[in-house]
Amino acid sequence: MLDPVWRECFEEKILERGEKYWRQGRVKQMRDQGNIATATVSGTEDYEVEIFLRDGRFYDASCTCPYADEGNACKHMAAVLFALEAGEEQETEQTGQESKEPARLSWREALDQMDERELRSLLAEMAAGDRQLQERLVLRATKELSAGQYGRWEKYLKKLARDARDRDGFIEYRRAYDFCMSVYDFLQDTASELIDERLFLDAFRLACMVYNFILGEEMDDSDGGTSAVLGYCEHIWMDMIRRADAEEKEQMYGLLTGLPDDFGAVEPVLMEADWDRKQLEAGLRSLDKAIGKGGTNEELGRLVKKRLHLMERTGADKEQIQAYLERFHKLPAVRQILIGERLDRGDDQAAIALLRESKETDRDESRLVTRYSEQLAELYRKTGQTALYEQELRCLIFSCNSWRTEYVEQLKDLTPAAQWPELFEQILRLPSMRSNTLELLAWDGQFQRLCDLLSQREWLEEVDCYESALRSWSPEKTRDLYSWCLDRTMGSANDRSAYRECVAYLRKLRTYPDGEAVVSRLTELWRERYPRRSAMLDELDKAGY
Repeated sequence: MLDPVWRECFEEKILERGEKYWRQGRVKQMRDQGNIATATVSGTEDYEVEIFLRDGRFYDASCTCPYADEGNACKHMAAVLFALEAGEEQETEQTGQESKEPARLSWREALDQMDERELRSLLAEMAAGDRQLQERLVLRATKELSAGQYGRWEKYLKKLARDARDRDGFIEYRRAYDFCMSVYDFLQDTASELIDERLFLDAFRLACMVYNFILGEEMDDSDGGTSAVLGYCEHIWMDMIRRADAEEKEQMYGLLTGLPDDFGAVEPVLMEADWDRKQLEAGLRSLDKAIGKGGTNEELGRLVKKRLHLMERTGADKEQIQAYLERFHKLPAVRQILIGERLDRGDDQAAIALLRESKETDRDESRLVTRYSEQLAELYRKTGQTALYEQELRCLIFSCNSWRTEYVEQLKDLTPAAQWPELFEQILRLPSMRSNTLELLAWDGQFQRLCDLLSQREWLEEVDCYESALRSWSPEKTRDLYSWCLDRTMGSANDRSAYRECVAYLRKLRTYPDGEAVVSRLTELWRERYPRRSAMLDELDKAGY
C-alpha cells in the first residue's frame, strides 16, 4: 500500500484538483512496474505521468504537462497517486509470484455492475448540489454552452481576484502566485471540458477571456505566475487553431488581433499557428498598413521581418522576397538579413562591403556600430586582412568602449612587444575596462600590481579568484596579502558568522610557507585587540587557535 506521506509534497490546492481528476475517471492506462507506475491523465490533452516509488514510498514524479515542465508538482501526478493509494485495478507487470490477496473491487467495476436506473439516480443525487456538474450535464447533452456561461466564468474569476487583493485593490507578492495558479487551474479544467465536447472556438474564447483578465490585475508577480497563465493561453490558442475548421479559424484570427500583446504571447501565435491562407494574407495586409504608418528604424525593422516570414509561409518566391528586402535596404534589421545571406553563400567580400556601408550609415547608433565592428573584425581575421583586423579591434576597444577582454588579448597578438606596455596602459585607463582591471593585470602577468590593488580593495573573495596565479608567482607575497586582508576583515566583523568565516581562512593561511607562524601572530593580535568579542574568542577556541 502506498505510504500517505506523499501528500506532503503537494500544495493543498493541487491535492484537491488531483483528487477531483481521479474521481472524474481521468486516470487511464495505469501500469505498475514495481518501483515505477505510469498512467495517462486526460486534461486539455492527454498527459503522461510517471511515479517513482521506493519501498512503497513516493520519492519523485514526472509529467508532460506545461505546469510540471516548470518544475512543479502538478495535479496529474496527484491524480495518479490518489489512484495508486486507492488500489485501483492496474495492468501489472510481475516477475515473481502473483499476490494471493483477493482483488479489491474498483470503482469502475462497481460502475459496470450498476444498471441504468441506479446510475441515473446516483447522478441526479450528485448533481442536485453541484452547479458545476449540472453545467457539465447540460454541455454533454446539448453540445452547447448554457446561456450566461461566460458571465458565470467571469464572475468566478473576479471572485478569485477579490479574495487575493488587498484593501487598495493590489495583489501582493505573497498572494500573487497562488492567485495565478488558481486561474491556471480554472483555465485548464474548464478548457478540458470544452475540448472533450469539441467546442474548440469556445475553448479559444475562454483563453482570450482569461488572458485579458490576468493582464488587467495589478500585482507583484515576481514568481512568474502571470507568465505561466499567459503561456497556457498561448498553448490553448495554438492547439485550438490546429483543430478548428476554416470558419472557426476566421473567428479565432479576429479575436487574437484584438488582444493587447504586452507580454509577447499573441505575436508567436499570429506568426506560427496553423492558419489558412486567408488568415495569412490578412496578416500581410495588416503589416502593410502598420509599415505604411512609419515609425523608428527598430519598429519598422521588426514589422518588415514579420512580413518576410509571412511571405515565406504564403509561398512567395525568392525574387519577390529579394525585391522586398531591397525596398527596405535602409533598415538595419534588413541589412543584417542581407549580410547573413552573403555570409551563407560564402561571399565574405560582399558581406564586408555591406558591413562597412552599414557602419557609416548608422554611425550615430553606437550599439549597431559595435555589432558591425565585431562582424568586420571576425571577417578580417578570417580573410587574413591583418591591418584591417587590428584597426577594427582598436575601434572596438577605444571607440565602441567594448568591455570584452578577448579583444585586448587579440590586439596584443598583433602589437609589437615594444609598443605593448604603453598601449596596455591606455587600455587600463579606459572607463569601459575599469571593472576588468584585475583580470587584465592577471592575464598580462603584472602580479605585483595585481597584489597591490587587491590589498587596497581588501576583499578576500577577490583574492580567492586570483590565488592560483598569485601563489605560483610568489607564495610569500600571496600569504602576506591574505594575512593583510584577513586582518582588515576581522576588524569590521561583528557577528559569529563573520568570525567563523575569518577563522576558516586561517586554515588556508597555514598551507603557505611559514603559515603556522603567521596564523599564530594573527590570532594573538586578535585576542589582544578584541578581548570583549566573546563570540570571536569562542570560535578561535573551537578551532584550536
